[in-house]
Order: sequence, then C-alpha cells, then structure tokens
Amino acid sequence: MSTMDIKQTEHLLKKYYEGLTTLAEERMLQEYFTETQEIPAELVTSKQQFMLYKTAAEARLNAEKLELRIAALIDNQATITLEPVHQRKPMYRILAAATIALLIGVSGLFIYLGQKNGPKDTFADPMIAYNEAQKALLYVSQK
Repeated sequence: MSTMDIKQTEHLLKKYYEGLTTLAEERMLQEYFTETQEIPAELVTSKQQFMLYKTAAEARLNAEKLELRIAALIDNQATITLEPVHQRKPMYRILAAATIALLIGVSGLFIYLGQKNGPKDTFADPMIAYNEAQKALLYVSQK
C-alpha cells in the first residue's frame, strides 16, 4: 500500500470519528480493514473495530434469517395442529363433565348407604363382648 492510500485512510478515519463520512466512504473503510491483511501499527485498533462491526452485522443477518425460519415453522405448525385440536376439545369437555357427574353420584350413594347401615353391635351385654375380646387377644398372643 502506498503512503497516499494510508494518508487517505487516516483522513477518512478522522472524518468517520467526527461523524462526517458518507455511506460510500464508510463502506470503503469497512472493505479496507476487512480485506487488507497487513496494515500499519497505528491502525490496528481501527481494524479490530471494523472487524467487530462486520462480525456483528453477520450475526444480526444470521439472527434475522433464524427468526424468519422460526416464524415459518411456527406458521406451518399452527396450520397443522389447530384443526384437530378444535375438533377434539368438545369431546374432552363432555367426557370431563360425565366423569364429574358419575363421581358425584357414586359418592352420594356411598354416603347414603353408610348412614343407613351404620355399625351394629354383635353383643347386647358389654361384659360378654369384653370376655370374647379377651379370648381373641389371648388366642392371638399364643400363636
């Protein structure tokens, strides 16, 4: 690279940092720093900066492409899965309502039968019941 090109690059960099460059001039700087392998030592930090800009732009472009692909997949998935879900939904509601009604009916039946047929005494005399319980416990303890 000739001294004229370096001086021109330094002049463009000065304008760039002052915010006075055009888009074409910025593209020239971007191309110079990303395509030139060997640059003067005083411009190394600028090269790193422009390389970072290039990497960020590529990452942004890749992110936009990824977003578009994800959106397309979501749209395709939505059109595939929405129709069967709407057809099945009322069936689940009917099944859930029938199950709840059945559970309430069975619970009511058990409560009613439990109150009607409560526990009954097997012995009318408490002393006889006590003696029978003692015999059963003595038998269990011996075995």
